[in-house]
Amino acid sequence: MEQLRRTTSSRQFENTRRLKHLLTYLVERTLAGAADQLKGYTIGVEVFDRPADFDPQLDTIVRVQAGKLRQRLDLYYADEGRDDPLRIYVPRGSYVPVFQLALDRESSDASHVQAPTLPPAGYRPRVAVLPLKHLGVDESDAYLAEGLTEEIATALSRFRDITVLTGAVSPPGTTEEGSRSRSSTDYQLLGSVRRAGSTVRVTIRLLDGATGAHLMSEAYDKRFSQETLLQIQDEIATHVAAEIAEPRGVLARVDSRWAGPGGRQGLNHDDAYDAVLEAFAYSRRPSPERHLRIRNRLEASVVRSPTHSSAWAMLSMVTLDEVRAHYNPRPESATLVRALDAAQRAVECDPLNANAYYALFLCHFHRSDITQFHEAGKRALALNAASPDILADLGACTAFMGQWDRGIALIERACTLSLDPPPWYFVVYAVNEYRQRNYDAALVHVRRINPWSWHWGLLIELMILGQLDRRADAAPLVAQVLQLVPRFPKRAREECALWNLDHHLVEHIVDGWSKAGLDIL
Repeated sequence: MEQLRRTTSSRQFENTRRLKHLLTYLVERTLAGAADQLKGYTIGVEVFDRPADFDPQLDTIVRVQAGKLRQRLDLYYADEGRDDPLRIYVPRGSYVPVFQLALDRESSDASHVQAPTLPPAGYRPRVAVLPLKHLGVDESDAYLAEGLTEEIATALSRFRDITVLTGAVSPPGTTEEGSRSRSSTDYQLLGSVRRAGSTVRVTIRLLDGATGAHLMSEAYDKRFSQETLLQIQDEIATHVAAEIAEPRGVLARVDSRWAGPGGRQGLNHDDAYDAVLEAFAYSRRPSPERHLRIRNRLEASVVRSPTHSSAWAMLSMVTLDEVRAHYNPRPESATLVRALDAAQRAVECDPLNANAYYALFLCHFHRSDITQFHEAGKRALALNAASPDILADLGACTAFMGQWDRGIALIERACTLSLDPPPWYFVVYAVNEYRQRNYDAALVHVRRINPWSWHWGLLIELMILGQLDRRADAAPLVAQVLQLVPRFPKRAREECALWNLDHHLVEHIVDGWSKAGLDIL
């Protein structure tokens, strides 16, 4: 109870009677052994004085206030409470608080302690989500704007390489003297909600905190009913978060303004955040040269920043490319072990980082540990269903293991969310048509993949050309494959095993290669 008193008396909880009451109620009921009673309805009635016919699906006050509480707790433990011996968290998706001992930096035996909610310190773009304005005539609809503000902030916060702030933040503008004022954050997201009959229009804008320049402007029109309210909020929030924060999103394109001789905000230009951004860029246009550069850079970054979860995650995925793409393989044979170690470090550093579980499910998949793959994949999706890359790679792995419809559904979702889907998103479409012997359709999808610097792009085209009896067209591709991976004919089935393909599909693929002129031993 001392930690509760310390938290609620902090600056973050000044003038927040509702949030103090909510946190106190959640903690006291949990300590009294009544955590199973912490449901939306009960909290609405007992904390927020809602009537007995209160419906938490229609009135979003509990979810909105719980989101604000999480934000306040994050900010408190990042500042005033950073040295507190005990921490209180309210995990997303639950109203039951969790109590954790703070990580003792002086102890060498603290690896068993779960990392705090906030990612490690270091440069991360700060995005302020300002309350959306309600522009409708009916004031009873104001909850639409309030609920959507919370959903967008929550969806953005799942991208762990940005800092999301909520509350009153002054946007940049013109002072009385006519000069430009600068906001205290890097970016501001603002907008409005208006309902007219059965239609809801939501407008969203992202502003540069230094200049006030408009970086993004979107409008969403949705058919509205009380039954579809939560679906509408989730769809809009997911799309907004992906457009802004995915690896090929708005922030990745514009945040280079921070780079300079001294790096971002005065940090060394080789800092972990920059390395992670470069790794995401590499994943879009991979090559052996870029792979070597980013692998070396990430390895140096995790030495300087050993608690940077995303740097460890990206190092894991880049390491996997030593066996998946045959980029700069090292003499030792423990590549998958090194990749798994890095992914596990990423999870230890930040158990709420979806990218950490992304790296982990890829490692388990390529090690054919299917049970662990499913667990890590489920966790990655739960932490960030707005990440196109997570959706696409999870979909590819799922399809290759034989669940083609489910895998393709995930990839289609990724293509919807991504501003510019990279070529590898379409590999599964080509292989799926090939396995159904729709070779002409498969070739259409291959054109979306190639040119692609991974040898698998060439191999997929080769097996299709073989089945289409176009050996002359295949000959140059055979030469390229043998130049990139000279030992491939001896390792073909072993390479297929890395992707957990069904035995019958493997033999069908090998048959296509043989017909194309690639002699498989």
